Amino acid sequence: MSDPFYTAKSGDPILADTWNNMQIKTRDEIRAHTHHGADDGRQLDGESISATAVLKVSRVDATVSMSVGGVDLATRLSTLDTQKLSIGGGNLTGPLSVATANVGIGATAGTKRLLVVAPGSGNQNAPLELRSGGDTGWGIGAVIRTTGGTEGAGLVLRSRAKSWQLRGEQGATATGLQITEDGGDADTGSGLGTPRIHIKSGGGVGLNTTDPQGALDIRLSGAAAGFDRFVVNTTTDWGSGTAQVTIGAGGGAGLMINNPHVIWHKTENRASIRYGLSGGVATGLFWDVGARVGNAFSFSVNGTQTMWMGADGSVGIGTVTPGARLDIQGGGLRVSGAIMPSIGNASGNGIQFPEDSWGGTGDAAFIRYYRVPNPLPGEEENGRLVIACTNEPGDSIIFHQAGAERLTLVNGFIGMGTPRPSTPLHVVQQAANAGLRIQENTSGRFMDLCYEGQGTFHLFHSNGNGQWMQQDGIWRGPSDASLKDNITSLQDILPRVLALRPVSFNWKNTGDLNLGLVAQEVETVFPELVSELKLESAGGKVIKGLAHQAFSVLAIAALKELKQQYDERLAALEQRLQNQELKS
Repeated sequence: MSDPFYTAKSGDPILADTWNNMQIKTRDEIRAHTHHGADDGRQLDGESISATAVLKVSRVDATVSMSVGGVDLATRLSTLDTQKLSIGGGNLTGPLSVATANVGIGATAGTKRLLVVAPGSGNQNAPLELRSGGDTGWGIGAVIRTTGGTEGAGLVLRSRAKSWQLRGEQGATATGLQITEDGGDADTGSGLGTPRIHIKSGGGVGLNTTDPQGALDIRLSGAAAGFDRFVVNTTTDWGSGTAQVTIGAGGGAGLMINNPHVIWHKTENRASIRYGLSGGVATGLFWDVGARVGNAFSFSVNGTQTMWMGADGSVGIGTVTPGARLDIQGGGLRVSGAIMPSIGNASGNGIQFPEDSWGGTGDAAFIRYYRVPNPLPGEEENGRLVIACTNEPGDSIIFHQAGAERLTLVNGFIGMGTPRPSTPLHVVQQAANAGLRIQENTSGRFMDLCYEGQGTFHLFHSNGNGQWMQQDGIWRGPSDASLKDNITSLQDILPRVLALRPVSFNWKNTGDLNLGLVAQEVETVFPELVSELKLESAGGKVIKGLAHQAFSVLAIAALKELKQQYDERLAALEQRLQNQELKS
């Protein structure tokens, strides 16, 4: 017999064993009861379970709905399935992993794993901030890395249509850092971009080069090889062999400086540049070139002044107190030939070259400066500088420049681009469209006269207007449609043309008879064909002129209108004749 739940008392009519069996049976019934109600028992109502009770079940089936804390569980679970993650306030603790989907913060997810969009207009806060406590991880706030391949880790900065990349150097073993222009991923241009700044592992910095040859290497396009860079490095090639900082070494053949300014060294009383040591040895000399006290300029060798120039232009060699324009002390001046710049027009003046150098007599070449004897009043101070090569008709004076003879004077003829001019002015173009230019003294406007390279001669104004002549000798002017705006057919020209008064006249300055029009009369009918010219040579008098070539256009327009009137009258007459024939 099982242990009783309650022991029988003495005198009970129910035996203890029967009592115990009844309790066991009741316990089993209670345990097996499903509370379905009806014949099995009364259904549980909403208050049958204590509000503080703990209910443990393996499954709950709710055919209508189930609410917890006033929240419908079915609605909430459906919302969470749509939103995936929605947090308003509070904190998210623990790890968060997104397997393969893209995430958007502030916007719908795009093509990137994470898209963060800044708040709307007026909000000055950045869309993303990475913080570090500063006491761990050396203050690193973010790490961008590649885990394989040959491409370095990169960061793209995109402004409008321009991309800049901060990226590791390309290559499986490369260790440099680069800033590149353009490129990026598929959304920002694609590609590695063009390297602009390159930092080598170890500290070498290159601008427009990926192979800096020193601590700093700046490359410029368009310059000659070796002179296209600014390199800061150290070298033992200078002085006594001790390593020194240098500019231009390490791949740079030299450095050219435009308009440098060397400031005054107050303790050494100079503003100069030093060169040396000569020969690259400790015993070599150094040259010091620059400004000195008293507004002077000098060359010195190891502190000894060798040439001194005063503020007035006087030059001293071997002295710092020149007593003349050129004062040489401690030596002489040797010149082969006459070079003393004396004034006069005789063989002993100026610069005189040896006479009759190739035989004959009377052949001479010289440069002289003198005044014409017995000058006219007001011309007493007028001087002449004469450069002469004389006696033979074929003697010439030549200006040689850039490896070629540029200007030749021979027998009174001037040749430009030719050593044998055949006219008083003979110009041989050095290139197409490079002939003669006449430029106005104040405005900069000019006229070009030249051949364009195919046998056509042109005369063009700096504004592009002008005329040209082909080999047939006929002048032509520009009339291409691409050069014109507001093209409109002329209307009502015939009456205006008929209002013009053709006249004959004599020119006042020559008396020559001529035919034409009077500009003032034309101006009342066609003002657009009249222009004015101020004659400075006539005391500023203003005269009027005509664009004569336009009158041929007016004649064509008038003729067309006349023909139109004729055609209309002829058509009307023919119609009248036809009507008469019909009546008869």
